[in-house]
Amino acid sequence: MSRPIAFFALLFCISSPAQPPQARHNSFRWDYHKAQEPDGDHTLAKASGLSAADNAAAHLRIMQLMRPFFVEERDALKRNPAEIVNDTRLRLIDLNGDGIPEVIASPSGADGECGAANCVLWVLQKSPSGYRTILDTSNGRGTGGVQSFTLMESKTSGFRDLILAAHDSARDSTLYIYRFGKGRYLARECYEASWPWDMPDNADVPPTITPCKRAGAVGY
Repeated sequence: MSRPIAFFALLFCISSPAQPPQARHNSFRWDYHKAQEPDGDHTLAKASGLSAADNAAAHLRIMQLMRPFFVEERDALKRNPAEIVNDTRLRLIDLNGDGIPEVIASPSGADGECGAANCVLWVLQKSPSGYRTILDTSNGRGTGGVQSFTLMESKTSGFRDLILAAHDSARDSTLYIYRFGKGRYLARECYEASWPWDMPDNADVPPTITPCKRAGAVGY
């Protein structure tokens, strides 16, 4: 290799940023560094990105979604249901590029309506009559509770594909790929992510990805 070529090759190696490890299986890739977990710093009560009217409409829809829980646990509730709804954790993300953010919401977990690691996840889309639910992991046709969500670069029917990760153990998660079609998100693929059990807690090691073995995990 001549000196000029060798110099530019060395310069390219030095200037190119190191890419973070990603988990993959064939064509499926999961950039787990971009996974987002709902948290108490982003709640319906603190949602500055919603107008007062949109906040009220989202509050009404979430109240409707949580009504079965309120009815079942009415004797154990320690707070007013409206306060619990206000603590719903959420993200405002435009999933279809129309300039109007969808509401990705999950109950707070403080009142027992979800587990310590996994919780129901909803995606709400604004409509002329309020907000409608386009993804619900609790409706018997979803995945149940999840811990995090990741936006994929790919789109289906104009909406960003989503990876929902359910916490199974300290070193295992189940990944559900949700794609949009016929007016809602549906789980279409399922993978299992496993990290080495002897991996140090602060190590950045991508998990091993394999297709789910459980029948009926997707295709609702």
